[in-house]
Amino acid sequence: FEPEDSKFYWQHGTTYTDAGTLLLSTSSQHTFTTVVREYTVDHKTQTLTEIWTYDPEVHAATNGDAWRLSNGNTLHTVGSAGVIVEVDPKGTEVWRVDFEGNYLLGRSEFIEDLYTLVQPEGIETDTDVDSDLPDTDTDSGFDSDTDPIDTSTVDTSTP
Repeated sequence: FEPEDSKFYWQHGTTYTDAGTLLLSTSSQHTFTTVVREYTVDHKTQTLTEIWTYDPEVHAATNGDAWRLSNGNTLHTVGSAGVIVEVDPKGTEVWRVDFEGNYLLGRSEFIEDLYTLVQPEGIETDTDVDSDLPDTDTDSGFDSDTDPIDTSTVDTSTP
C-alpha cells in the first residue's frame, strides 16, 4: 500500500472503475469511520496506491459499497449506518440521506432518472400476468354453479 496508512479493513462493495482503478468502502483505522478509498493497481509490483478518499464521518459495522457514476461522482452506501451519500470528485456532498433507526443497507444502485426509466434491452415482459394460469371455471373440473358441495360429513355440532 502507498502510502502505508491507506490500507483497507473490513472492505465492502469493491469495484473497478472505467479508468481501471479500484474503488471500495472500508473502515478507517485512524478515524473509526467508514470511508471510500480509490487506488491505482500496479500488478507488476503488487502495489495499491491511494489516489482519492472520502470520509462521510459516520461508521458502519457491516455492509456498504462504493460506485463511480458516469458523471465522475461517487455513490457511497454506508451499510449498517443507514446512510447513502453522493459526492463529487472534490469530496463535496451532492446529496445525502440518513435513514433514522435501525436500517441496514446492503448496497444501492444509482438510477439516472426515474421518470425516463425504460425497459432494458433484451428483457421481455409478459403484460398478461394471468396468461399461464388455468381458468378456474373451466380447468378445475369443478363448476360451482352445477356441482353442489357435499356437507353431509361436516360436523356442525358445538362441543
